[in-house]
Amino acid sequence: MTRISLTDGRAVDLAAGADFVTGASLAWDGDEIVFTRGGALWRVPAAGGEPRPLTDLAPPEEVLHTDPLVLPGGRTVLFTCLTAAPLRGRIEAIPLAGGRRSVVLEGGISPVWSPTGHLLFGREGAVWAVPFDPLEARALGPAVRVIPPGVVGSVRAGSLGYHLSANGTLVFYPANFDDKRLVSVARDSSELPLALPPGSYGNPRISPDGRRVAVEAGGGTTGSAIEVIDLVRGTRAISVPPAPGTAFPLWTRDGARIVFRSFGLSWVAADGSGKTGVIAGGDFSTSAASAGPDAGSFIAIHIRPETAGDLYLMSIDGAFPPKPLLATPAYEGSPHFSPDGRWLAYQSNASGQPEIYVRRYPALDRAWPVSEGGGVQVRWSPSGREIYYRGSGQVMAVAFDGKGAEPVLGRPTALFADVYDFGQGISIPNYDVTREGRFLMLRRGPQGGSLRVVLNWTEELKRTLAKGGVR
Repeated sequence: MTRISLTDGRAVDLAAGADFVTGASLAWDGDEIVFTRGGALWRVPAAGGEPRPLTDLAPPEEVLHTDPLVLPGGRTVLFTCLTAAPLRGRIEAIPLAGGRRSVVLEGGISPVWSPTGHLLFGREGAVWAVPFDPLEARALGPAVRVIPPGVVGSVRAGSLGYHLSANGTLVFYPANFDDKRLVSVARDSSELPLALPPGSYGNPRISPDGRRVAVEAGGGTTGSAIEVIDLVRGTRAISVPPAPGTAFPLWTRDGARIVFRSFGLSWVAADGSGKTGVIAGGDFSTSAASAGPDAGSFIAIHIRPETAGDLYLMSIDGAFPPKPLLATPAYEGSPHFSPDGRWLAYQSNASGQPEIYVRRYPALDRAWPVSEGGGVQVRWSPSGREIYYRGSGQVMAVAFDGKGAEPVLGRPTALFADVYDFGQGISIPNYDVTREGRFLMLRRGPQGGSLRVVLNWTEELKRTLAKGGVR
């Protein structure tokens, strides 16, 4: 997490290991910044300093502390505490200096302070308001609904996307913000849409046999599902039901299982039988990222405050403990094994910006640069003779020959303009490549990606409250 001055552009690194994927939230109250790390809340001086824990996550009941709000007076932090499936949320309070937590509202999420003296919060897809004492951190009356369901969208499981400024301006994430289409893109940029309705999709992954695609679908406050689309038959089926934190599907090398993250790591059988299991060694800060060199393993990105992002080889069935592949002070991500399993491509910011590198596996003793001028989200071509990545507003290709003692790499070549959705982060690719060499990308709808701004919304709030709320 970095603070950048709008006056002179000076950057100050504040904390490593902040989770801006699953727990993407922070609160800034002048002197202190509260943020999510490892599923719990931490605080760090806004001027820089040592981060300190604020809350302790209590698994397995609690899965995430998120959406912190520093109340007026600067003494108390409200936040959403999400509990395990079925997903439930409650709003809790804790002193900014640390101490005991207390429940403020059951069945509420995403607290936002209103200058009218009300606490706004989410419940059942709607926004509610309750008169609130910020010094005592308690409600002063009944809550009423002020924005109906279906208006404000969910930024992630258990969180509504809205904010209210001190002068009464409302900014929110509309319900159709994340609508996208899954499209097949050729190297000449021509597109073919897949026969799917627009929806909240993410991280498509093509099965090893090229027949099916696993994709995150649904989103909303209840979380995403993992769906499997049969490209030959045109059918789709839910492989993993909607759940909080579900993300990042990947196929095992034999195509028999799908590994995914859901506040930990799990797998589900790809044959539709529903058989599933939990993977040992995964936690809130671990994301499945790439199939391993064999059917029983995969590579995960593990976020640690000490070393940022590290790459680990993990066993699905517990045959071996997690093995560090690359653990350096830099952030490593976007790992992808070559089709023959002899090379590992990945991204790292060791040079000061994200770039793509390749190493021979399993030696991993030397890195050869692939990208120039920045690169993220790497994928191999099905033949193993090209490496693809996203950089400089383009989808790039680099010729690769790994038959000799050292790899022979070509110059990066732009294929087509990258006008497609990046997804939840830059270190796990939000696209895939078919056997025919087409790119499975996500294109936002005409209204997708646009925030809504309502000036002087607090006057409308007052009128709504005078009428007793909305239906």
